[in-house]
Amino acid sequence: MESAAIVGFLEAAGKQLRQLWLTYSSQMTSIISLLSNGCCPQLQLLEVDTGIKPNSQHFQLHIEALQAGCPQLQVLRLLNLVWSPKIGGRGVALGPGFPNLEELCLATSTITYVSDEVLHRLLHRSPRLRVLDLRGCARLTPSGLANLPCPDLEQLHLGLYGSVIWVALPKEGSPSLTWKWHRTLQELDLNGQCYHEEDLKQALAAFSTTEPGRGPVLRSLSLKGTQVTVATISSVISSCPALSYLNLSSCRHLPRGLKKAYRGQSEIQWCLDQLLSTT
Repeated sequence: MESAAIVGFLEAAGKQLRQLWLTYSSQMTSIISLLSNGCCPQLQLLEVDTGIKPNSQHFQLHIEALQAGCPQLQVLRLLNLVWSPKIGGRGVALGPGFPNLEELCLATSTITYVSDEVLHRLLHRSPRLRVLDLRGCARLTPSGLANLPCPDLEQLHLGLYGSVIWVALPKEGSPSLTWKWHRTLQELDLNGQCYHEEDLKQALAAFSTTEPGRGPVLRSLSLKGTQVTVATISSVISSCPALSYLNLSSCRHLPRGLKKAYRGQSEIQWCLDQLLSTT
């Protein structure tokens, strides 16, 4: 559908829409403006991606206006987009937030303007958030993430993968994330992060704690390219019986032959046996 036709459609039928998937176009500013002005007040899912071709065009997003225009939003995905908040800085009043938001995905492999302050503006009233996908968002800090008012996070994706890194990455602070969400976290992705050995040890120890009547629910852990050690990962595997995916590719402190991804509990148990035989 042509971009101009999308604008016309939203103006005519937007009040009935519950879900909207868009590919980035030159009309994106106009489309977002319509949404912010309340043309789709019942919208629950909004996804914008770049399609097949990479997009380098930049657009500004008025976060607070979108919150006011889409108060029922449950899923927001801005995939591989180059965007920045339209207004910001100290003294700017927070908007109504997204009180029903359950998933926020800002994954990108290009330049990102998503900072702690931007994330707080997006999520300051999102206590129901379950999925937070921030792959490639290299400006964020552990303290900024840990201060989010989202108590029951189930998926946290912070992997950097092939992203262009042009800021200094934090080397400590990961324990503040895992200890905040270890009771609910089912998927954790730290691929490419630079946390040092001891920091990762303290962070992953959160999944080795035992509480009466409940244990770790972690089922997917991605540590590709990190400084995790044999002792640390052995403890995690032993303490997380639900673990069914484990990525240890390019982990320099692990023995040769074990640096790979494991799928299924039998493969993960084999990995543990090999790790224990090296200690």
